[in-house]
Amino acid sequence: MSEERNNLKNAHEEAVSKNFINLYDSKFAFKKHGDDLVEPDCFFEKGCEKLGVEVVSIYYSDEHAKKEWDFARSIAKKEKPEGFSSGLLVDQAGMFLERIQKEINKKCKKKYTGADKTNLCIENRNPLGDDKDLDYFIKNIKIPDNNFAEIFMLHLSPAHEGGEYKIIKLEK
Repeated sequence: MSEERNNLKNAHEEAVSKNFINLYDSKFAFKKHGDDLVEPDCFFEKGCEKLGVEVVSIYYSDEHAKKEWDFARSIAKKEKPEGFSSGLLVDQAGMFLERIQKEINKKCKKKYTGADKTNLCIENRNPLGDDKDLDYFIKNIKIPDNNFAEIFMLHLSPAHEGGEYKIIKLEK
């Protein structure tokens, strides 16, 4: 991975994990980025307690993810970005749930080192969704066996529903 791409990825993971920590326990302070091979994405400390946060951002499709990251890279380079359109989705909630489940399954297979405990933070990047979709996701997600202390969804409510971040703990 190029240094520029890695810096953008680290900045994204740090921003998401800080949003999560502000709601989870704001007494934790950011310390460092983790090694992608064996550690969680970000480390936080509170006293002598070390918390790892593994971040996964959910997109509708690989194409949606690519477009968002191409857009972010063009902004980081201060270039004029090409038009962005995710397209109209017929079953966006079902499609999104499938992506959430796929990413959870992948993250739950991995073992993480370096922290007293590691939480999984699922960033809900569902710009077309609302809080009803969130309820649908929470009811239908299946959490496989894993080594996480806790698993949360970080959700940004649409403006008409308050426009604020909230975290929802997902039960195993």
